[in-house]
Amino acid sequence: MNKIASAQEPLRAADIEFGSLFSRLAEYFGMGSCLLKFSPRALYSLATGTFMDVIDYWFKNPKVRAFVAKMGSKGMVYPDDTATAIPATIATLGNHTMGGGSPKGGSGAFSDALGRCFADLGGRIMTRAEVSKILIENGEAKGVMLKDGTKINASAAIVSAINIKQLFGQLVEDTEVPPNFFSAVRRLKHSSYSSIGVHLALKEPPAFNALRKIPNVYRIELLSTAEEFIEGFNEIRRGVPPTNPCPTVLVPTMYDPSRAPAGKHTLWLYAFVPYDLQGLSAKGWDQEKEEVADALIKKLNLYADNMVPENILAWHTDSPLDLERRNPSFIQGDHEHISHTLSQMAFNRPIPGWSRYRTPIKKLYICGASTHPSGGVTGGARVAVQAIINDLGMKGKLSAHLHKTR
Repeated sequence: MNKIASAQEPLRAADIEFGSLFSRLAEYFGMGSCLLKFSPRALYSLATGTFMDVIDYWFKNPKVRAFVAKMGSKGMVYPDDTATAIPATIATLGNHTMGGGSPKGGSGAFSDALGRCFADLGGRIMTRAEVSKILIENGEAKGVMLKDGTKINASAAIVSAINIKQLFGQLVEDTEVPPNFFSAVRRLKHSSYSSIGVHLALKEPPAFNALRKIPNVYRIELLSTAEEFIEGFNEIRRGVPPTNPCPTVLVPTMYDPSRAPAGKHTLWLYAFVPYDLQGLSAKGWDQEKEEVADALIKKLNLYADNMVPENILAWHTDSPLDLERRNPSFIQGDHEHISHTLSQMAFNRPIPGWSRYRTPIKKLYICGASTHPSGGVTGGARVAVQAIINDLGMKGKLSAHLHKTR
């Protein structure tokens, strides 16, 4: 699963022939010995089944079932929907077994470091400069127009990391691309649900009742049974936040004290919720989000009895609507841009025939969460960069420039 989810250029659509699919996958990912353990019939069942089918078939222990259900749901697809087995399995047994870490100061520190590197190489970063249109001549991207009317010419290429629905719904007119391409983008599905995040400033870290002997835990997954977890998704389908939420708990200051004043701590609660609330639509989140946040904190208090008002200095809640407002690429509160359904993954992401970071418009490229390997900090854009520099004949030049700059 790690190899399938890795940041490498997806297979060409022309390489996907049903009769030789498994052999091609084995060769492409270097995983022949792994695939040989499964018969084609078992692999077909895995590809077309639900994630709960995987859990029911492979796992018996209730605690393991609960954990796998929770981790698989991070693929943002319903565990009992058809063809969710592979997307959720990749999220569970792939990404979450690969380890990882977080830079000192938080994810923002990583972005800042990349920005300093870019500027050191002669790049210029413009913020609060909203693009209103991609300038196209004779099927080739020539530059961008900003909302204030400023035009910026592109000497080499334009690379977009925004949601593909924004790019080909707002910045590029439908007449500039083939009709079937534009309609395919319009039909792309978003994730099945969204999320809510509660950021807390604490006097002291949570003291988990079950973890007295190992108090310095960075991440906790609160669990219910797999069956209760599924019932929570049934509530989400109806537009109701789960009555028995199972948030993820992160306490980054356990290992990075720089994120809070001396002796104090931060904590983040993350839980799945619907984007549209029943009877209220997404706008209802402005009046409902603090009640949902309070329920999450009370659930945490059942596991860590010092999570009481006296320990909480302040909190801030990000609803799905807040996510969309702050980052317009998170359409419908979808931080993955588009769904992880099997039809929108790997050589089908974002749409069949256009999975290799290019678009029908010359010198207009796409990367980011709308492309393989989708959202998260995966280094996926590196693969897009390799495609771009190869197309532009810059491979040797870029390498020489980087060595010279060092």
